[in-house]
Amino acid sequence: MCMVTFQFDWVFTWEVFLVCMKQVTVCFFAATAAMLTGLVLGIFLAAARNKKKWFRYLANAYVHLIRGIPTILLLLILYLSIKNGFNALAKTYGWTVNATVIPALGIAVLALGISAAAFLSGSFLTALRSVDPGQRRSF
Repeated sequence: MCMVTFQFDWVFTWEVFLVCMKQVTVCFFAATAAMLTGLVLGIFLAAARNKKKWFRYLANAYVHLIRGIPTILLLLILYLSIKNGFNALAKTYGWTVNATVIPALGIAVLALGISAAAFLSGSFLTALRSVDPGQRRSF
């Protein structure tokens, strides 16, 4: 009978932990920037969903579309379309740069901010509608 023994490698685990800890600041920056982007866009979306008829239709369509798309798919769509679109423009106009000048972190922040805005707009819209119309007119 063959006995398999397992020995945990603490040195490797510590090395992997240190590599992961180096990226915590990047993750924190991306999450914070995406939430701030979503906060600003969400306020505008909530205002658009609360006022004029045409803006309401456009904002509602945006919110329902973005909420229906999984965030990972939104990340992939934006990353690939921005990179490929930039390369196509560079090829068309004869630019000497390619899509490597566009940081992937910026695209990720944009995609996560767009997704967060769709969800935050619902909270802001509820807050706007909870204010009495008489109080709104007093401004």
